[in-house]
Amino acid sequence: MGSSLIRHMRSNLIAYLALLLALGGTATAAANLVIPRNSVRSAQVADHSLQRVDFANGTLLQGPRGFRGPAGSRGAKGDPGPAAVSAGTPVLSVITATATMGGLTGTAARAAATCPEGTSVVGGGYLIPPNARPDLDIVVRESRSTPLPGDLPSDPPNSWIVFAYVKNASPIRGVDALPGITIVARCARVELVP
Repeated sequence: MGSSLIRHMRSNLIAYLALLLALGGTATAAANLVIPRNSVRSAQVADHSLQRVDFANGTLLQGPRGFRGPAGSRGAKGDPGPAAVSAGTPVLSVITATATMGGLTGTAARAAATCPEGTSVVGGGYLIPPNARPDLDIVVRESRSTPLPGDLPSDPPNSWIVFAYVKNASPIRGVDALPGITIVARCARVELVP
């Protein structure tokens, strides 16, 4: 096999050299004649085809800012907006909603006074009756509006809620341990009066 390869190379050596020179020389000459290294002629560039990214950084310089042009003409008047609705004068009305807590089995209770529909709870509190037994140490742990995060599912929205208990509870007292505490919710409504 070695002798046949040598024989083939001897007979075709000139042909291979001619092919190599023809291909290599033509490609190099074509590249040098059409686009010389690092240069482009304006005849070779289509109008508006070059973008900022086609240039190296710092090649394009920014000129000074031009003068401000004249103001444009005033636009056409727009359509009129919708007619105003005569709503009247806003009047705030405050009503009171109450509920009574007490007479429950045990010594703790949680109850709420709920504002009627169309109103919003804006405040509240509780009243311990003046005739409550003096030996009871009543503690109100919560007195606030609802809803708040962490409310019980049974807590009504738009209400004032109170949670109270008797600190010195005694099993002897039973259902009378917690007196009738009145829960008060202040409910507000804004009405428009013509």
